Amino acid sequence: IILEDVADVERVQKLIQNFEPVGACSRNLEECLLVQLEQLGLRDTIAGDIVAGGYLRDLESNHFPLIARKLRVSLELVRAAADAISTLEPKPGRQFSSVKTEYVTPDVTVDEIDGEYRVFMNDYGPPPRVNPVYRRMVRARDSLTDEARDYIKSKIQSARWVLESIEHRRKTILRVTESVFEVQKEFLDRGPVYLKPLTRREIADRLDIHESTVSRATGNRYVQTPRGVFPLGYFFTSGISTRMGGMASSESIKEMIKEMIGKEDTQSPLSDKDIETRLNQQGFEIKRRTVAKYRGDINIPNSSIRKKW
Repeated sequence: IILEDVADVERVQKLIQNFEPVGACSRNLEECLLVQLEQLGLRDTIAGDIVAGGYLRDLESNHFPLIARKLRVSLELVRAAADAISTLEPKPGRQFSSVKTEYVTPDVTVDEIDGEYRVFMNDYGPPPRVNPVYRRMVRARDSLTDEARDYIKSKIQSARWVLESIEHRRKTILRVTESVFEVQKEFLDRGPVYLKPLTRREIADRLDIHESTVSRATGNRYVQTPRGVFPLGYFFTSGISTRMGGMASSESIKEMIKEMIGKEDTQSPLSDKDIETRLNQQGFEIKRRTVAKYRGDINIPNSSIRKKW
């Protein structure tokens, strides 16, 4: 096909945009959504005005009253239009993407047995070992030259060193995990809200090993607990002071914030200042900026965006 001018290109583009998935080949987000609205028969509605008028940013920020004033329509109509826009696909090709799902295989398991928590390494398959064929070759007197025998002996010794290193690492991971859950037993009993502040230095001191050893033992490792699968690093958390002179972990505070927001009135959501006040009333010494940081860490938007109009 020979396209002689821009008009020809645009006609072909418009044709392709109406193929499945609808909206593909669009030049920007607004054009993509407008194509979908047009196919649904909603192009000449408030939804179309919001997209075409450049109000998507205001929509994302939950500024419904502002949009209503600018378009001179009721808040109810803006809300209905927002619901319609939310059903559209901003990335039409996403359904054809070949994203590979990565599954986590826990390195360690914590189980409750007879009322006590026990830690086990997840050893998948038989343990590595040196093939006994090579030992028999070394013992056979006439099958090898002295040079070949010495070579095999050196390789067997190297293999033994590797096996000893693997076993040492295995025992270190087990000891570190056991020590972690001696501190974090309340997490196992009662959930994330009861996590305690903990550093790798503290575990290193408890086990009389170097802090870097703890970091290597916990890096990129996962543990299966009665509460689910977690990175081992999840259990090392900073803390904030309480009025009783103790400490509370940052992760437990995040869980409290999540619970508060989960129970809030969506038409009058909690501000960061409201959450700060509630936590202070519960005895936690925390500032509004810290509340905002923790809220952001758990991917919860601010109150103005959470508000349901």
